[in-house]
Amino acid sequence: MDKIQVLMSTYNGEKYLFEQVDSIFSQRDVSVYLLIRDDGSTDNTLQIIKILQERYSGKITFYVGDNIGVKASFLDLLQRSNANFDFYAFADQDDVWLPSKLCVASSRLKSLPDGQPGLFCSRTQLTDDRLNYLNMWPPIPRRPLAIRNALVENVVVGCTAVINRSARSYLIEHIPRSNGIIMHDWWIYLCITYIGQVIFEETPLVLYRQHGNNLIGGELSFFSKWKNKITTFVQGKNSNIRSKQAEEFYFLNNNEKELDIVNEMISYRENLKNRIRFLIHTRLYRQSSFETLYLKVLILFKRL
Repeated sequence: MDKIQVLMSTYNGEKYLFEQVDSIFSQRDVSVYLLIRDDGSTDNTLQIIKILQERYSGKITFYVGDNIGVKASFLDLLQRSNANFDFYAFADQDDVWLPSKLCVASSRLKSLPDGQPGLFCSRTQLTDDRLNYLNMWPPIPRRPLAIRNALVENVVVGCTAVINRSARSYLIEHIPRSNGIIMHDWWIYLCITYIGQVIFEETPLVLYRQHGNNLIGGELSFFSKWKNKITTFVQGKNSNIRSKQAEEFYFLNNNEKELDIVNEMISYRENLKNRIRFLIHTRLYRQSSFETLYLKVLILFKRL
């Protein structure tokens, strides 16, 4: 039976933590252990974790850290994970995992060649705070899950991500500065498209709870999503976050295999000539035609 270590970051998660952890230990056909890092909770989260430790004796380890934010917290968990597990899964504190989530992930990852870094992810079923159905998220990818996509778009929902031992080793050797990346799940997607293989499961395996502190907009209409994009663009929010993450990636990998496409993305802002050439010839893409068009606009106005 495969041994899987689940990595969870908590912060004031008292409301849904029992339900999430119970679903993690209800996984079929795998042996599950949970490593929790608390990011400085001020509610009853720590007391709940201690109760859960008694309920699942010997299965839960936790430690308390400074309030460093979700990105840095998950990177710290990854570095503290145990090298002796077969697979490693990332968990939020407020979802519900369907019973087959981890056995499906481990089965798919075991189909990869020995030693190849692998990342498994899936769609989720968006729900309200009472687990009533809202929508499916994210859309099924239409184009290859390759670095040309990962540099400019993330298709991985972090709470669905499972990696193998080879992926863990690579990621630990390439730990970024937390302020140099957009989000830990996007960073993992970027790294594994570069060095290994990403597996996307179309069947939802997580009930992804949407509530006041965890809204992703997956239930928004097409018009509303584009209205939000335009507002963000006009206000200059998130300007150049993708190219800054590419710089972090280039810095950590610059002695390895060819990174021309990353270098092009970093240098496009230097002058108008570079920008126009990059706009015309870029091999970067997003999963939909509209999103790729928006990508071109970001390049044109130096907002990538």
